[in-house]
Amino acid sequence: MKRYGSFEELTEEQKENLTEFAAVSVRCGREVLEAIEEQRPMTMELFRRCMDELGDLEAIGTLESVMRRWPEFGERYQKEEGWDREKKKEEFQKIMELAKKKTESGNEKSSR
Repeated sequence: MKRYGSFEELTEEQKENLTEFAAVSVRCGREVLEAIEEQRPMTMELFRRCMDELGDLEAIGTLESVMRRWPEFGERYQKEEGWDREKKKEEFQKIMELAKKKTESGNEKSSR
């Protein structure tokens, strides 16, 4: 039987991708998941829901993927909601600050 490595053996990028995949799979609504997996036709209303749910989860990789796959909705969303590169950069910086805080608090707990 093939032995699979542990989570700790993954690269940081692989860990982030796996963690994001799990969060999206568990916490997004069924319609949003079906749209992301292209099992349901994407509409502007559904695209907005995807952006909202993925944004709440801070699932930046999945959010960017959705915007690339449906550029017509992405452009409209950016115009209507103001989600442009500058806002994306601000959001990313917030996410990085949160990740840093989580890492620091995890290190404090493990050193006790």
